[in-house]
Amino acid sequence: MTQPSEEIPKHIRDTLAFYNDNYENLVYSQNIQNPVKIRISSDEPRSCRYCGKGENEVTFKTECHALLEALGNRRLFAEDECDKCNFLFGTIIENHFGKWSLPFRTVSGIKGKKGYPKMARDPFWRIESSATGLNISMREDWKIGHIDEQNKTIRLDLLRDPYIPVAVYKTFVRMALALMPREELLNFKEVIEWISCTDHRLQLDYGCSQILYSLIPQIIPPNTVSVSLSRRFTNDLNYPYMVFVLVFSNYVFQVCLPAPKTLQNRKFTVTYSPLLFGPDRSNPIQPKVVDLSGTETVRGDTEPFEFECESIERKDTSTHENVSTRAYFLWENNGRRDGQDLANWLEAERHILST
Repeated sequence: MTQPSEEIPKHIRDTLAFYNDNYENLVYSQNIQNPVKIRISSDEPRSCRYCGKGENEVTFKTECHALLEALGNRRLFAEDECDKCNFLFGTIIENHFGKWSLPFRTVSGIKGKKGYPKMARDPFWRIESSATGLNISMREDWKIGHIDEQNKTIRLDLLRDPYIPVAVYKTFVRMALALMPREELLNFKEVIEWISCTDHRLQLDYGCSQILYSLIPQIIPPNTVSVSLSRRFTNDLNYPYMVFVLVFSNYVFQVCLPAPKTLQNRKFTVTYSPLLFGPDRSNPIQPKVVDLSGTETVRGDTEPFEFECESIERKDTSTHENVSTRAYFLWENNGRRDGQDLANWLEAERHILST
C-alpha cells in the first residue's frame, strides 16, 4: 500500500511525478516464479526477433526464457527467439552475466536451472544456499570477510569468476529487448547487432554502459522477481527513450537502453526509477552507479555483503591444514598461471593431496 504523500520524502515524490509525466509502462510483471507460463508470441509467419530469420531458415525447438532462468524466471518465455540466437547469447554474454550475478544469487538463495547456487574455493571456503537459508564455511587462515562472533554478524567479500563487464550490460539489454513490442525493434536494429557481436571490443556510437543499483535493506522473499520496461512518450531527447528495471530478491537494477540519436541525445539525464527505493519509500536509499563498459576480462573482482547469522561454529580442521596450504601453493604456481579456476584445477590435479 502506498503511504500518504506527506510521509514520502520530497525527492521520491518528485521521482514519481517525473515518471508519470514522461513515461508509460510497456511491461510490468511481478511474481515471475509463478508456474503459470506467459509466452511472448511471434508474428505470423514466425520469425526471430533478433536475427529476423523465419522457420524456413532456423529452428525454434528450444524453450527460451525471456529473462534468465538463473534469476528465478519460471514464467516469461519467448516463442520468437530461434535456437541459434538462444545458443549465441548463452555463449557470448549470458555466461558472463551468470558469473557477475552469482554472489547476488547465492546470498539470496535464488533457485536456478541447476538448483540453488553455491560459491566455493575448495578447500578454503564454501557458501551454499538452500530453501532454509545460507551455510558458510571457511578456514581460519583463509577468511573471505570479517566475522563478529559476539554479535553474530559477518561481512563477506565474495570473489567473482573472471567476466567481461560489457557482456553483462549486453545481457541486461537482451532481456529488455525480449520484452519490447515488435514494432519497436526497428529502432534497435544496431543494438541487436551489437549484442550479437562476438567481439566485445566493438562499441556502439551511442549509449551508456552504466547501470544504477540499489540494495533494499528489508526482509524480502527470495522468490521476489519483477521487471519493468518503460518508454518515454514526450519529445524531450534529454531523457532516455527506454528504461528497464529488473528486481530480484533485495536487488534492483535500472538500465537505460542505448538508442539512436533520433530518439535520445548522446548525453542524457537519468532519473532514478521509483523501484530503486523499494516498498518502504520513507526509508532513504542511495542507489549507486555500476560501470559495465569494460571490454576486457576482469579478474579478482569482489562483491561485499553484510548480514546477521543464526549461529557461528568453530571446527578443528588442523589435520588438513598442510595439505590445503600446499595445494593452494601449487595452484598459485601452476594452475593460476594457466588461467585455471582453483576448484577445477584441484579436481584435475587431486593426486597432489595424497603425495
